[in-house]
Amino acid sequence: QRQMFIRDSSDAFISAMAKHPKNFSIQRLGCQGLWGFTRVLIRSELIGETPASSAARAVEVVLLAMKEFPKNSVVQHGLSLLEVMIRYGQANVIIRSGGIQTVLISIANHVGDPGVCKVGIMLLQELQYGGSESQGLFDASFSIGTVLSVMGHHPKDSAIQQHSLKLLDDLKKSMGVRDWAIVFADEGGIEVCLSSMKMHFNDLCIQQYGCVALNAIVKIGLRQRIADAGGVDLVIDAIKNFSCDTMILQYGGNTVDYLFSPDNDEDEDETDLAAID
Repeated sequence: QRQMFIRDSSDAFISAMAKHPKNFSIQRLGCQGLWGFTRVLIRSELIGETPASSAARAVEVVLLAMKEFPKNSVVQHGLSLLEVMIRYGQANVIIRSGGIQTVLISIANHVGDPGVCKVGIMLLQELQYGGSESQGLFDASFSIGTVLSVMGHHPKDSAIQQHSLKLLDDLKKSMGVRDWAIVFADEGGIEVCLSSMKMHFNDLCIQQYGCVALNAIVKIGLRQRIADAGGVDLVIDAIKNFSCDTMILQYGGNTVDYLFSPDNDEDEDETDLAAID
């Protein structure tokens, strides 16, 4: 009975939101209500029984609400709902409905809000693996610039730093090393990455993906910029502190080699990180 009540109530919320797309109160309460019902279904272990059509409709109206009213209350509940929907097979619906751009804009509009940024970055990570439909939908400059801005606004939040660096690496795999590295450097990524490594020197994940990012940068001729920003010492420190980590030894070692051997030819090696882990 509870499941039927929640399903009927959710359908009512979805219908109201669809009929009144420009009514802020309805959209705000709708997002809150749908998120509340979803939490109950999760706690009751009934979320998996939600019809796919209902889940898809919920995704569509929530994304429309986030686009129409990019306010904190709508965005926060909307992002939380989308995060759950991805776990239950709605990633491609989110992508087809323009969810990637909507999430990016939401993060950019609330770059100072750690909650929005954390959930938003994690959502983008999930959507990058959401299937072939996500390929090519990331605007390179806006995406990388937004993620780096998040890192700059929340330098002490290790979770945000970790997820941001991982997302940047996902984007590198989609774009290719050279194109990614050029945009990354132009958007101030070298300095942001080194700052993160310096502040979180004991964080394995940040050191790993920091070395991966720098390894890509040295291959496009920006060795001196890394060196001038103190990158040599930071990478060497990472290698010393995590001397048993294969990923840091490989990417950190390659980075140091390039930094001290400026005549090296460019190497477009894109070793799959999953094979290293």
